[in-house]
Amino acid sequence: MKKLGILFCVLAITLYGFAPAPSKGNSMSETIDEHTVQMVASDSVKIQNNCPTIREFYNSFDTKGLSYEAFYYAVHGFYQLSQSGKLEKEHLITIFDLSKPSKEERIFVIDLQKKKVLIKSLCSHGGNSGEMYAHSFSNDVSSHMTSLGFYIAAETYTGKNGYSLKLDGLEPGFNDNARARAVVIHGADYAEYSFLQGNGYLGRSQGCPALPRGNTDKVINLMKNGSCLFIYAPNNNYLKKSAFLRVETNLVEDFLNNRYHQAV
Repeated sequence: MKKLGILFCVLAITLYGFAPAPSKGNSMSETIDEHTVQMVASDSVKIQNNCPTIREFYNSFDTKGLSYEAFYYAVHGFYQLSQSGKLEKEHLITIFDLSKPSKEERIFVIDLQKKKVLIKSLCSHGGNSGEMYAHSFSNDVSSHMTSLGFYIAAETYTGKNGYSLKLDGLEPGFNDNARARAVVIHGADYAEYSFLQGNGYLGRSQGCPALPRGNTDKVINLMKNGSCLFIYAPNNNYLKKSAFLRVETNLVEDFLNNRYHQAV
């Protein structure tokens, strides 16, 4: 028995030595895999089924292509921004839905008052965030990754990428380095439909949401000077830690009913 015990210990140590080391979490840079995507999406659906007002609002206009999960979390943060007086354009929200692949239209500019998607478009994510899907995110300068969370669309300028829109990230540790990283909305050749047709997915940016040039001016002119942008992915770290998502859902539903009552 003693020899058997020693043999077992040696075997356990040997197997442990070949096991992969546990990954170290980092609030500044997060990676998700397909299992996590499915798990978070599943948990989200269970929560939202108990929120009829949000579901009815989502169903009250043409939201085709926009995931319900992205919309659900977006209106929670939008409520908090509205209550804090940080929005100049309280009827408008833009959602960049990174649960979708880059071959699909996945940025949506929505007029909540009119219950209307004003424009939806292809949109590129950061080069180090992934190819077809964005699965890695960072707030670090020079990471070339997309940063998740809520932003205020600020002023416009014309730079090397043409007409562009500056963004102010509102979430410490997730996107508050947006200005330092020069994360802006701009047009790009690699975000064009022609690039997609030739490669199967869009090219990628240095962390900016990049648009087809034909859509850039319209999107920027709608968003500029004080509207809300939400960049969403089914990322457990972000969804658990974002202060903008820590709000009673019944307050969000009351807000939608009272502010946009004709929509539900």
